[in-house]
Amino acid sequence: MTGTSATEPGPIGSGPPAGVPLAAGRLPDLPLDEPLAVPPGPHRRPPVVAPAPSWTGPLYLILAVLLVPWTVYLGLVLPDRTTSAHWDVAWVGFDVIEFAALALTGWFAYRRSTWVEVSASAAAALLFVDAWFDITTATGGWDLAQALILGLAIELPLAGVSLWIARHAETVNEDAIRWLLARSTKQAEHLRRLRR
Repeated sequence: MTGTSATEPGPIGSGPPAGVPLAAGRLPDLPLDEPLAVPPGPHRRPPVVAPAPSWTGPLYLILAVLLVPWTVYLGLVLPDRTTSAHWDVAWVGFDVIEFAALALTGWFAYRRSTWVEVSASAAAALLFVDAWFDITTATGGWDLAQALILGLAIELPLAGVSLWIARHAETVNEDAIRWLLARSTKQAEHLRRLRR
């Protein structure tokens, strides 16, 4: 037996190009007599059900690396005190946490890990908070202009992309579960027919 219908895709793993996730409801109908491919590792999916687009990994890793000089810059130029002690440490520490969220999102997306949903959600929240506090704590003049430019042009749009990645990963995971349930049901029906 080679498959369940004449319109099935080719061999297992065929479908969209590597790294291009399938849209909702477009998981392949693989032949019932062929086993599923072994996942490439724990919490990882094969390319056919990657939870994030292939561009996500490189983009977020680059963004995380670009955040390093910005964090160093803040550590050098922010005053030691405003109305609270260790103002510079607070912001540098926050940016280090933001770096971790961006780097993890990039790494999980690159490895096609199901954990990308969690890290992208965390990155979105941190980016939103960063934009909020940058704008609301700016002292006016160039500080406020810089905060508005970074917040409106970089941080908030990137937070939106991060939320989209998290939702996309959730959708892919839900589709994969439905597909696996449907496939196991077909397999069970097929095995019942063979036993008769």
